[in-house]
Amino acid sequence: MNKEQLLQKISVLHETLKDCILTPADKVAIRNEIGDLEDKVALLDFYNDGEDIDYGYHSYWEAF
Repeated sequence: MNKEQLLQKISVLHETLKDCILTPADKVAIRNEIGDLEDKVALLDFYNDGEDIDYGYHSYWEAF
């Protein structure tokens, strides 16, 4: 899925939460799905930035 498809699915899920009568368990499941899709969108944005970020730990001794 590309970013636009993910965002479309998120908006459909938000509408479902507003418009439908759901059990509490169904509401939680939909919110979890929304969160998962939002994480995927954030990862797509993160990987597409192209910045070179160093996440590693470098000790003093590795410098020599």
